[in-house]
This record gives sequence, structure tokens and C-alpha cells, in this order.
Amino acid sequence: MFEKINQAKQMAEGIKAKLETISVSGTSGGVSIISNGNRKITEVTIPDALLSLENKEELQGHLTVAINRA
Repeated sequence: MFEKINQAKQMAEGIKAKLETISVSGTSGGVSIISNGNRKITEVTIPDALLSLENKEELQGHLTVAINRA
């Protein structure tokens, strides 16, 4: 029984390692999000034009959409 548990644990670790090598991305309004297969965000790109207080709500909207697409 312990052997099967250890095998399952090793298999799960192998799958997690494979997922680390997969990249997915999502974009919205020039905002780009890249995450790995484990859903860890690895990169965020924001255009300079969106980095002002006047564009705060727009930036927040684009971030939300891009993250959900990644």
C-alpha cells in the first residue's frame, strides 16, 4: 500500500515538473500576462501609456482580462 502511495506521489511530482515547462499567455489592450502550467504568473507587461492615474481603471480592467485569458 505504501508503495502505491509513493508511486502516486512521484507521478504527481513529475506532472508538476512538466507543467512548469508549459507557458500560456493572455493579452488585453496591450497588457500581456504569461503564466506556467501550474498557473504561476511569470511575466507581466504593461504599456507605458497605461501607467498613469487617469488610466488606472482601464489598466485594472485589462489586467483582469489578461490574467483570466492566461
